[in-house]
Amino acid sequence: MGNNLNKDLSLALQNRRRGNTEYALKILLSAFEKDPADVYVKYNLAATFGDLGYFQRALELCEELVSVKFHNFHVFLVLGRARLGLGQTEGAMKAYQRAKKYNNSEPILCREIAQLTWMMTGDKKETLKVISEFELSNFKGPSLKVLEAEILGHIQEFRKQYDLLASLMLSFPDDRQLQYLYSRSALKNREFEEALSYSSLIYENNKSNSDVTIHHLNCLMACGEEKRAKNVVESALRLHPRNQHLIAIQAIIWRILDDSRYRQLYNYDLFVHQQPLTTPSGWTNLESYLTDLEDSLNDLHRFQSHPFSQSVRQGSQVSHINKFADKALRAYEQALKKNIIEYLNRAVGKDKASSLSPSVSSAWSVKLFENGHHTNHVHQEGWLSSVCHLTPTNSQGHNNQGCLKLGEPGFWTPRNVPAEKIIKPLRGHVVIFPSYMWHGTIPLIAPAERLTIAADIILKDDI
Repeated sequence: MGNNLNKDLSLALQNRRRGNTEYALKILLSAFEKDPADVYVKYNLAATFGDLGYFQRALELCEELVSVKFHNFHVFLVLGRARLGLGQTEGAMKAYQRAKKYNNSEPILCREIAQLTWMMTGDKKETLKVISEFELSNFKGPSLKVLEAEILGHIQEFRKQYDLLASLMLSFPDDRQLQYLYSRSALKNREFEEALSYSSLIYENNKSNSDVTIHHLNCLMACGEEKRAKNVVESALRLHPRNQHLIAIQAIIWRILDDSRYRQLYNYDLFVHQQPLTTPSGWTNLESYLTDLEDSLNDLHRFQSHPFSQSVRQGSQVSHINKFADKALRAYEQALKKNIIEYLNRAVGKDKASSLSPSVSSAWSVKLFENGHHTNHVHQEGWLSSVCHLTPTNSQGHNNQGCLKLGEPGFWTPRNVPAEKIIKPLRGHVVIFPSYMWHGTIPLIAPAERLTIAADIILKDDI
């Protein structure tokens, strides 16, 4: 590798670590053009493509590396992630197992295999069994048990998670990461005062960390401390003015305190629109496009359960669908953009809308099964959020099963804060709303499936 390539690679890695992934990709593509045979450039390009959801490109580059015998832990890890992103579950597991031969004490890989096992089987015992297959002696301190606790939370074994973390706290009482996880678990188990005592300690030393602040706010709200939470969220928004999760929490505080500013944010008539998806070019009518889109998505939904760290329960999720080469999937962004422009014209006026330059930052698909639902949540990084229903469920006689609900927060509070708006899914219709609006779904009761595409939209300017 020449000096120029070394500089390019170093600069790309710095930007990737800082989260400037798109810029890192540009640097790596330039380096790849200079020397397409360099295995280090090729590996880092594959990893960056994978980070951005270009799974097919990542897969092709990793397979080239494997073909020239460039075998190591990192190549097979990226290969496994690319195959998983493409729905190739068996291929993903084979790649992960090959990575494990190079390093069987890596927490990241243990988590990846556990998640894939959970997504493929939905079996709690099989998922937890993965941990025992790694080399325990190479894990330092409480790291392996912390990982086990994290996985217990992802598979909804909240009490077991809490008990495990409580026992670890006896041995490692000053471990900050452990204190944070313990506080989060206590909150999940409705041990509100215990959760707040630790969240307060952690928050005092990490006030600039938005995730720590959001957890602390959740603890304050669970304990009915809205006035304290009001001060905390106001300080946080001065540091993170575009964080939609913080805005969402502030809105609920305003609602509880009967602050008129709440209705300025949660103006459902103005800010929530349901309309037919625009038919993209290449199709003569919407129904023919929806049929092709359904076929493409159903081919990707090969999982039995949800991925870790997502709002979906009892369902399957496929990420980055706007990055796939499939014709119908690629056309979705084009179709949605016309709906977004129509939404903005109505919500903020044509003059303001013309300066906003909306674009889809991410898109994914969810298929809910029986008892499936989304927990109440917001989308922290977007400006607008959307969901298009492809296979809506007939809710008649089943308490609006599968319907979208808006306004009910995703945290505990002793106050009465129910959902304020219920939207019945309509085939081929897209619902657009601000990303700070709390939303979830009413669980499917009868045997049924609900297929959707969701997307986050970013704007060039402030509304």
